[in-house]
Amino acid sequence: MPDMNNEAKLRRNNAELQKRVAELEVALSEHEQTDAARDQAEEALRIERDNLKNIFEAMEDGIYIVNQQYDIQYVNPVLVKDFGVYEGRKCYEYFRDRTEECPWCKIHDVFMGKTVQWEWFFLKNGKTYDLIDTPLKNPDGSISKLAIFRDITERKQVEARLFEANRIINRSPAVAFLWKNEEGWPVGFVSENVEKLTGYSSQEFVERKIFYGEIIHSDDLERVAGEIASYSKEEGLQTFEHEPYRLITKSGAITWVDDKSYIRRDSRGIITHFDGIVYDITERMKLEEQLRQAQKMESVGRLAGGVAHDFNNMLMVIIGHAEMAMEKWTRSNGPMPI
Repeated sequence: MPDMNNEAKLRRNNAELQKRVAELEVALSEHEQTDAARDQAEEALRIERDNLKNIFEAMEDGIYIVNQQYDIQYVNPVLVKDFGVYEGRKCYEYFRDRTEECPWCKIHDVFMGKTVQWEWFFLKNGKTYDLIDTPLKNPDGSISKLAIFRDITERKQVEARLFEANRIINRSPAVAFLWKNEEGWPVGFVSENVEKLTGYSSQEFVERKIFYGEIIHSDDLERVAGEIASYSKEEGLQTFEHEPYRLITKSGAITWVDDKSYIRRDSRGIITHFDGIVYDITERMKLEEQLRQAQKMESVGRLAGGVAHDFNNMLMVIIGHAEMAMEKWTRSNGPMPI
């Protein structure tokens, strides 16, 4: 009987042991699967980080990442070239040579979930950057700031030169136009001083509230159109000058203009635009007309003087002949009776 009890107990213990072994095998399998999944996730994350880093390092724009403690976590080669090594430095030390946070820093807006765009001029290298600061979520759930630096120095310099050129044009009597090669010559651009010339604002022209062709005097419009058509047919021609023509201003006044135009063609050689300079020559035309009138009067005076001189010569001949006849009469007949 004791042997039977021991055998039964042994069988129970064996069954219990097998059950426990099975449970351990399941747990071990699950653990191995978890480790494998974690390894796969970590590998995928590593690949993603490497891809992102490769993208950042291939970009022409500058990139840097900073955490909420202002510690720089990454700087791409473009910024390293401009600002030097960054390891172990705070962002305000690296970019500004400061010992504390910059008062104008946008980092607080970024950590509130905002994307901020602004411009920054760096005095040391004389460059202007267009900055975009945006939140970057890390794998552990924390947020860093991703900043993109785009060098816009050349663009700003071009803008400054264009502004200065535009300022000079607007203070001059010359009006700069860009006309589209379409019916009525709609205006793509015109300097602001066009209002002084025509009475219409640059905005009215650009918004097509008025077309350039609509303000050309009706007696000159056909000739101006013919000149454009004729010059446009000349292969290789880049610029031409119109004969002076008249514009009707917004107030109804007539303004004479000189117009020197330049032809723009696309890659196929098709004319797309005309750009040029238009001058107000109204006063010049008035002076020329006055000069013509004065020259006419001078010519009439010369003609009248010549006629008077010729008449005087003829009269002297007549008087001479008359005196000779009277003298002959007197010798033959005595004094002529009165």
